[in-house]
Amino acid sequence: KNGDAPTQLFTSQNEIKGLTQDTDFLYASGCQLNGKSTLQQIAKANGAANIVATDARCARIVAADTANLYLIISDRASGDELHRVPKTGSAFEKIATLALYPVVVGRIVADERLIYWTTRQDAGKPQGDADDYNSILALNRAGTPIKVIAIQQPRPSALAMDAANLYWSNCGTARFTFENAGLMRAAKSGGAAVLIAPGICATDLAVDAGN
Repeated sequence: KNGDAPTQLFTSQNEIKGLTQDTDFLYASGCQLNGKSTLQQIAKANGAANIVATDARCARIVAADTANLYLIISDRASGDELHRVPKTGSAFEKIATLALYPVVVGRIVADERLIYWTTRQDAGKPQGDADDYNSILALNRAGTPIKVIAIQQPRPSALAMDAANLYWSNCGTARFTFENAGLMRAAKSGGAAVLIAPGICATDLAVDAGN
């Protein structure tokens, strides 16, 4: 943050599909060409890497808490599934199905209690995906219940949060010549989604104390 030169901690021969962290470690999920995934723990102090778990399916790490890591495994037959694996290593444990094809998980964030995600239509879906409306959803880390934060959102993309709210960007629909794009906010506790700024279609969002 002070503008120093970046430090390389580790390299991977696999495509990195997700990255999260705790106080002392980074956790990265990488996928091989054959679809197998490897979940690694990387020490922030020296870059030392250890394999936490492997799976025959490609997994995208999305969050961490004190004891566990949380990952998404995508499959057209089974849908997009949320899995958990202990940081000490073990087999993947399915918690919940978050979306069923052609609806898939878009962006995902997590706080100390809940996991939040956007849905979107799979890019391979036939005609009409530009006009699809999707949702912002949440569930606790035990897998229940699923909470609806917002529905009928025109192509939600970027997703971020602070202590009280979720923020996302709607990229709009062709049906309305994309004029329904905008930056949105909704309270984690529930309530109507609020338009903060119209016309904004963002692929990434960051939130601080005032902006």
